[in-house]
Amino acid sequence: MASRCTRRWAGVAVVATLALGCASTEERRQAEVLRLGEAAVDKAAYADELALFDQKQIAMAQIVLERSEDPAVRALATRVAHEHVAHLGRLEAWAQAKAVELGMMDLEQGMGGAGGGEEAMEEQREQLAARADERIRALEEKAAEARADLRALGAESGEEFERAYLAQLVEEQRAGLKLVERGRREFKGDGALATLLTQTEPVLEKNVKSAQELGRRVGE
Repeated sequence: MASRCTRRWAGVAVVATLALGCASTEERRQAEVLRLGEAAVDKAAYADELALFDQKQIAMAQIVLERSEDPAVRALATRVAHEHVAHLGRLEAWAQAKAVELGMMDLEQGMGGAGGGEEAMEEQREQLAARADERIRALEEKAAEARADLRALGAESGEEFERAYLAQLVEEQRAGLKLVERGRREFKGDGALATLLTQTEPVLEKNVKSAQELGRRVGE
């Protein structure tokens, strides 16, 4: 029979083993919390890109409606604007359901809004805050590029303006298709977002075709 001392030390070993097991489980839990937090930030950043894409298409169309006298170009711009207003509304509904605050941009001014052991948890919060800061900086950079494109478009005049808009629309809608493809690949586990992106794809394809066909007729 084991001595009391042996049993005592065996008990200590069991407790130590359990303690190590708990520490390992806690570390895994903290890592999972961080991973999920990072995934949420990544998805929010992607949603920001989609929202900025919509906002830019709407702003381009508004410039066309202010400047162009070509009925066909104006009709296309009106259709594209309505489509992207509707898409932005569906994206906002998805974001609200997921408790995601979209980083909406003012393309004339700047930011319109953006979401975003105690020691271990604090470290996680700091890491997630850094990721959120990266999200805002990246969005600001993309918005600055969008503003520059809008200024360049507004600087054109006459038929060159219509041709510039149609060429840019083709480029933008193709970029939107790549954005949709990336979202379907990276966030396929989100059924609601996947459905939204699947519905978006044929609209963008139609706009590319329409802009190309109209571009060949403008100025003839």
